[in-house]
Amino acid sequence: MQDLSSLFEYGKWFCFVVGKDDLTFRARAVKKNKLFPYNKPEQTDQYYMCAMEAKSPSGESLGNAFFDVYEGQRVYISSIFTKEEYRGLGIGSKMLGVIEFVATSFGAQYIDGRFHATTEHAKEFYEKNGFEILDEDEPSASIKKCIDKNKSFDDITFFEREQDISL
Repeated sequence: MQDLSSLFEYGKWFCFVVGKDDLTFRARAVKKNKLFPYNKPEQTDQYYMCAMEAKSPSGESLGNAFFDVYEGQRVYISSIFTKEEYRGLGIGSKMLGVIEFVATSFGAQYIDGRFHATTEHAKEFYEKNGFEILDEDEPSASIKKCIDKNKSFDDITFFEREQDISL
């Protein structure tokens, strides 16, 4: 499995290509410290705050995702969005695949997050991608997916971008 930790620590841009459809997913992460009540240093938890963008071969932005990586624990999805005209083409599912690849490379046990339960098709989207929907009667429903440690990511190509952040 690819070691992504050195890239995450320095906040470099890194890219993923999923399958053979010429879509590129570029991401950037910044290491953060989550302080617990009373700011006790022994209760500080480091994590990576990540932003990812799906780009077409011509460089057009097709969607984005925001998520946090807690090494050896979990990945928390804050938001995932595909532009309306590109929905139904598998772009969101591929973003989730990249997030799962990142989660696996950091030894995460599961992926969780929340979404607005009133968002059209969101429940079906997450269920289709293997997530369990919790609290779906609330305005903001929870999602959770256990990581399959045996899953292959052979369709994902990973590469680092130098200073040029354009694709």
